[in-house]
This record gives sequence, structure tokens and C-alpha cells, in this order.
Amino acid sequence: MSIRSVIVAATLAAAPVITLQAQVQVPGADSNNPKTWGKKPLPAPTAPQARSEATNDSSFIREALAGSLLEVRLGGLARSKATNTSVKQFAERMVTDHSNMRSQWVALATKNGLPTTTSLDPAQEQAAHRLEQLSGTAFDRAYMTDMLQDHQKDLAAFQREGRSADAPEVRQLATTGTSTIQQHLTLAQQVAGQIGIKANVAVNPQPKPSEKFENRGDKDVREDLKDFVHEVADDHLMQVQMGQMAQRRAQKPEVKQLADRMVDDFTKWQDRWTDLAKKNGFPFEPALGPVHKRQRERVEKASDANFDRIYLSTAIDHLQEVVSDFQNEGRKARSAQVRNLVDDERRVVQQHLAAARRQQEKLNTRAEASGKNRGLSSNK
Repeated sequence: MSIRSVIVAATLAAAPVITLQAQVQVPGADSNNPKTWGKKPLPAPTAPQARSEATNDSSFIREALAGSLLEVRLGGLARSKATNTSVKQFAERMVTDHSNMRSQWVALATKNGLPTTTSLDPAQEQAAHRLEQLSGTAFDRAYMTDMLQDHQKDLAAFQREGRSADAPEVRQLATTGTSTIQQHLTLAQQVAGQIGIKANVAVNPQPKPSEKFENRGDKDVREDLKDFVHEVADDHLMQVQMGQMAQRRAQKPEVKQLADRMVDDFTKWQDRWTDLAKKNGFPFEPALGPVHKRQRERVEKASDANFDRIYLSTAIDHLQEVVSDFQNEGRKARSAQVRNLVDDERRVVQQHLAAARRQQEKLNTRAEASGKNRGLSSNK
């Protein structure tokens, strides 16, 4: 046999082996679909990747869980205490719908490794306690007034998150919730009208003069607010204004995300402090003092190239001051309401501070690496 014949025969003999090797099935491929043979399946996303976006929305998820918890608790109270049939039927609807909504948010939180154990904040506990002390027609009117206020607030929050939440599943659930809450608000307006309540009741109505200063608790709150509330309000306002600048101007997506969370949390807290002050006859308008204005102006005047660095450093300095104030002055508060607000916020402020420090460290590391690369290029 010639050398050429030997080569051809060897090639033909090897061909089936190569073909069989190409068709060996890879574990995880579809055995019923030959097109997937020999193709390595794409890896499923890891758990940290899957929950990174939802983690950014954790503040709203906590609010949604606590909000439904409050509606179920108040609805259960109204089922037993309401005297008007329409109010009782409305309460039944709230218990059913908000139990379902809470289950959906619990499932989402669990899937993404987020805590599902929530409790009512001090303002919510106060609202529940106030209703527990009422009966008859007074209860019906107070309950439906709260329902109008709560659903007005919730509707605005769910509409915002339906547009701006980081995680698609959070946006989807918020959008679904928006439809349900809108139905609840429409129904609440109808029921409120039946018992003589104006449907366009303000979200935060001023308390009647007879409701003010009823007990020592109110007096203690007023004393705490007199010493503390303006400073807290100015701190919150500055973080909101700086965060809004960062939402527009930050260069790094991670810095924008941090700013989004800061704006959401500090706006919510500002509303809580303002509401507490008004309910205790201590109305005020938050306004920045000279020190806060200088800090804000420093961020405002930063160039685009330096904005992230200056925003983070200013936010970190200020958050450290807030934590210090809460740990020192806040713990000296006379009233449990103020101390609870301080403790609740302090924990989250410390989380924001840690996140801002991490982002600052990343920026510094990138800047150092960029400087080294420029140095190496100039030495070549």
C-alpha cells in the first residue's frame, strides 16, 4: 500500500471516533435535543447576584411589610369594634387584601435573603394604641380617617417605587400593589362619606386643641423636641438635598444608588419627625443653618470629575456627626417615642455610613490604580 493510501485510510478510521467524541452529552444538557449535546449550559446566577438589586430596595420592602402589618392589625381591631356595617365590611377587605400583600412581600424578601421580621414604627404603634382606646362612632370616624391618610401615603410611595425601584420584581410587585391601594382609597372615600367624613381629608391633619397636651407623655415629647428636633430636621434636610444632587450628577452608578437610598430614608424620617412635632403642638419648618449650607455648597460647587469624591466625603463627615448626636443627645430623651425614633434611625444611618465608606474606598483604590498606570506609561 502506498504512503498516500495509508494516510487516507487512517483518516477515515479516525473520523467516526471524532464524531462520537463530539456527541458525548454534557451533564445538564437536554438529552432529547441533539443541538444541546456538547454545549456547556450557562451557569445559573449565584444567590448574591440574584439579590443584589432587591437589597438596594430593602428600605421600601421593610415599609411595605410594616404597612401591611399595620393594616391587618387595625382591620382586625375594626372588625370587632366598628359599629357601622360599611366600616366593618371595609375592615374585612383590608385584613384579606393586606394579608395577601404581606405574603407576597415576605416571599420576595425571603427569596432575596432579606429579613421578613418587621415591627410597627413608633408612629404606627401610637396610631394603633389611639384606636384601641376608642369605641362606637368615635372609633368608626377615627379608623376611616386613618385609612384615608394611610392609603394616600401608600399610594404615592408605591407609585414611586413602581417606577424607580432597582429590582424588576420589586417594581412589578409595587405596580400591582398600586392598583390594589388605589381601589382601597376609592372605597375608603366612599365609606368615609357615608359616616360624614370629607373624602379629601389632609394626610397630616393638625390635632384639635382639645387633643393636645393630654398627658405627661406629650409634655415630655415637647421638651425633647424643643431641645432636639431642629437639629435633627436640619440634618435630614441637608442629606436629602445633597442626595438629590447626587441622583442627578454622580458619575458612578453605585454612588447614585447610595444617594437614592439616602433620599428615601431621610425623607421618610423627616416626615416622621415633622408629624410627631405637629401632633404635639410643636410645628416647625426645617431650614438649613450656616454650617449645613456650607457643607451643601461644597458639594454643589464640585466639578463633575470630582463630584463623587466630594459628595461621599461630605456625606461621611455629616453622617458621623448624626450618629454621634443620636448616641449622645438622642439617648437622653425623656420620652420613649423620641428615643425609639432615634434608635430606629441610628441603626440605618450607621448602615449608610458604612456603605458610603465602602464607596469612598473603591474610588480611592481606582484613583491609586490609575495613578500607577500613568506612572508606568511615563516610564516606558
